[in-house]
Amino acid sequence: MSIQKITLALLAVLSAILLTLASPGNSSGYFVFVAFIPLFICIKKSDKKEFIIYVLVFTLIYYFYNLNWITVTVSHFGNAPLPVGYLVLFIFSVYLSLYWILFFYFFRNNYSVILLSLLFVTLEIIRGKLFTGFPWLNLGSFVHNLPYFKLNASLIGENGLSFIIILTNLLLFKYITNKSFKYLIYPVIILILSFSSGFILSNLTKASAKTVSFTIVQPSYSQEIKWAVEHREEIISNVLDMTKKALKMPGEIVILPESVFPTFTETDSELYNKLKNFSRKKPLIFGSIRNDNGTSSFAYYNSVYYLQNARQKIYDKIHLVPFGEYFPFKTLFKPISYYFFGDAEDFSGGNTVSIFEYNGYKISPLLCYEGAFTNLVKKVKDNGGNIIVLLTNDSWFGKSMGRYQHLAIDKIRSIEYGTPIIRAAQSGISGCIDMKGNISSATEIDEKTSFSCVVRIPSSGTFFNKYGYAWLIVLILFYSFKWVTGYPRKK
Repeated sequence: MSIQKITLALLAVLSAILLTLASPGNSSGYFVFVAFIPLFICIKKSDKKEFIIYVLVFTLIYYFYNLNWITVTVSHFGNAPLPVGYLVLFIFSVYLSLYWILFFYFFRNNYSVILLSLLFVTLEIIRGKLFTGFPWLNLGSFVHNLPYFKLNASLIGENGLSFIIILTNLLLFKYITNKSFKYLIYPVIILILSFSSGFILSNLTKASAKTVSFTIVQPSYSQEIKWAVEHREEIISNVLDMTKKALKMPGEIVILPESVFPTFTETDSELYNKLKNFSRKKPLIFGSIRNDNGTSSFAYYNSVYYLQNARQKIYDKIHLVPFGEYFPFKTLFKPISYYFFGDAEDFSGGNTVSIFEYNGYKISPLLCYEGAFTNLVKKVKDNGGNIIVLLTNDSWFGKSMGRYQHLAIDKIRSIEYGTPIIRAAQSGISGCIDMKGNISSATEIDEKTSFSCVVRIPSSGTFFNKYGYAWLIVLILFYSFKWVTGYPRKK
């Protein structure tokens, strides 16, 4: 291998490292504004065939580290041989690489930085919808901790933040290669405007004086023993004891995580009667699997229960996790299906969002992965939800970066829609996220604890909540028209 090829490969590796440093749970989101520059140089200097190899070097290194939680889920909790876990991770990483290869194909053909940025964001959106969607590690979520800049999500959404990020990288690359001063001043202006608008938004975004307080229970028992019959009573007793103590804490509503009891709660009459009695003191929101013996079939649901004064309301999870709650393409993946589900049945999906009413406020529940889908959160808002309660069991991530990646998405969602998110996780990270994406009372991973927090009710919706990605559609139509009509491409 020549020195030049080694150098190009190292540039691809450098971008993978910089993007990893920028990813949630690692060093700093500021790295994302320059992370792609080495890869841009690499791709530009490679030939038509080799550029795919360098893209794969970049993506495989990046995803093998940052999506390593897939092997934890498959091989640790699914009891699959470790090679099977890595095979699943490899196949999925190659699939994700296809989006990058398509983007860099157009990048090599000297399209304008605006068109390339629009293409990048479009591919992010497609990835978030195709094959049930994987809206994970979008660049916009990388800035969840950046003061002021992150607040632009209330105007242009998570993918809008991605647009600014990739555009900044492209302009800085243009400056390095062309030495034209305008390619340096443009990204500087863009970033100054972005941070300035965020600063203005931080002062303009106001919540009403009305507040609601919650007490969150994080039981932090081991996922490995959760469904072991011999540990069932011990786990139930522990959660009930923590719930009883939580009722004495300041929160008006007590929140427990997803599928917190290792049983069908509603059909366990002794357990369910205790929870009903608890709800006479304070409302309870908790996750549980449930079965519904309907007229035509016997269905299983991942559900959220709301008990108030012994009366119940139930939300059934709408967007199920592929390979986690149902198994897609069963014929194709039959050889590995046992490692995901064993002999268990697929869950059924719900068909409508729910509202839990409390003192005139509307609380909307979501489960786990659902918070990653901005269109589902919009349905909640359009249905009148003031506060989102997100119940999750991130124990499946182990102690990997997956927990931080999931939390980062939820923080961006709270900004997009100006909605507080109450996050209850079985073993962390739990906390209360305000409408500016700031989390309070955040727990540690595997910390057994209960805590209370207060959130303010939003007084109005955000610009993004009202108009969504209309700005993106307008830009795509405008630049597509210029491209189709032969408008000169910018070099």
